[in-house]
Amino acid sequence: MKKALIVVLLFAVIALGLPVVDGFWVQKKYYRLITLVNQRTPMTVDIIDYHHGWFSSTATLQISATALKKNTTSQSPLQNNYQFILKEKLYHGPIIYRSSNPADTFGKYLTWALALSEIKVNQPDLKLNTLAIYHYNGNVDFRFECPSLVYPTGNLNETYNIEKLIGNFKLSKRFKHSQGKISAASV
Repeated sequence: MKKALIVVLLFAVIALGLPVVDGFWVQKKYYRLITLVNQRTPMTVDIIDYHHGWFSSTATLQISATALKKNTTSQSPLQNNYQFILKEKLYHGPIIYRSSNPADTFGKYLTWALALSEIKVNQPDLKLNTLAIYHYNGNVDFRFECPSLVYPTGNLNETYNIEKLIGNFKLSKRFKHSQGKISAASV
């Protein structure tokens, strides 16, 4: 009887303590990932706030996208440093349950991973839903859906519109290898 109680208590300590340990690991990897994004993409991501919790953390980011101007006649919509603020919820592993609705089926929102990130943006010019799964081996699976993206062209009363933009990516550790697919209904 004592052995069973010890095993149950040990399992409870591991189940409750591991998300905190994973949370510190996630924070360290998160800062490294942001550094890689800043080095290898035309975007600049600044972490305004990062709050570490027991089973999840939140991050507030400022994202700036600046187009690379190849010639002087370029009419890129991102020349004026398009930027926005987003809030990200990061769930810590090893077992992540990310539904607050008890009526949901249990297995649907259950994930085995180091961390899982969900972002939902719903503003007039940008609607975006993302899901990123950070695996223990360093790989990242990333999916996004952007039903509507509208931004100005620089000319009065003209905008670029992208409808139903969807992407799926698999990124290996430190972005050494990647594969993905992007599609849009209309541009």
